[in-house]
Amino acid sequence: MGSQVLTLSFPLTNVMTRQIFEYNTGNSDITMMYDSGAQIPVWCTGSAVLLDAYPKALKTDLLCTISGFGREKDVGKIYVLPEFILSSGENTMVIDNLYIAELFKPFIGCDFLISETMFSKADTTTLRRGKRELLITFDDLSRHLQCTPKKQGKELTDIAIWSQAK
Repeated sequence: MGSQVLTLSFPLTNVMTRQIFEYNTGNSDITMMYDSGAQIPVWCTGSAVLLDAYPKALKTDLLCTISGFGREKDVGKIYVLPEFILSSGENTMVIDNLYIAELFKPFIGCDFLISETMFSKADTTTLRRGKRELLITFDDLSRHLQCTPKKQGKELTDIAIWSQAK
C-alpha cells in the first residue's frame, strides 16, 4: 500500500510579505515565521515566552552563532523541544528532540522562526494570490520525524531531520 499525502495549511497574517502565521501550542498563542534561508530554528522573544509556550523545553549547554538579525552575529542558547507538534485540521507533523536557538529579538515580528531544515522531508508552498497561506505537504511516512544535532564542541552548527518510518 502506498503512502498518503498530507497537507498542513496555515493562513498568513497580512504583515508585509513575510510568511507569518498564528499558532496555538496547546499552552499559548504564538506567531511563527517560515524562513526558507534559516538552518536552525530560532525562538525570538526570549526564554520566558519560550517556556510559557513549550514548558517541557530543556536548556542545553550548547550555543549557536547566528547571523541575519543585523550587522553583528548573535550567540543563541540552545534548547531542545522534546516533542514539537505542528497541526492543521486533522493532519499533524511531529519532530522529536527539536534543537532550537533562543534569542531576544522581538523586532523580528514573530515568536518562533521555523527553519527550512525542519521541513527537509516535506514540500512548502506559499499561496500569495487570494487566500494567502503556507502549505506544508508531506507523506504519512514523514509525519513523525527525529532531529539530530550537528555540532563542533559546544557549538551547534546545523540540524538534520530524518524519518523514523521503517
